[in-house]
Amino acid sequence: MNPAQKLQEALQFVQSKGIPSTAVGLLLGTGFGQIPQALQVEKKVAYADIPHFPTPTVLSHEGFLLYGTLFGVPIVVFQGRLH
Repeated sequence: MNPAQKLQEALQFVQSKGIPSTAVGLLLGTGFGQIPQALQVEKKVAYADIPHFPTPTVLSHEGFLLYGTLFGVPIVVFQGRLH
């Protein structure tokens, strides 16, 4: 399977969980752990459940894709990143 096919499969999985496309996204790493507390989370998906998606290797990085609103703005938040 080529990278474009893997990306499409991952995207379809995320959309099947009810997470729509958004104009705003955040990638959180160390030091940004408090941001999800301000987020009104509607959907939460573990990175490990997303096909072809890598998982964080740092223990303090949660490894979740969050969808919700932050100050009234729809947003996708990647809670944890790769090193």
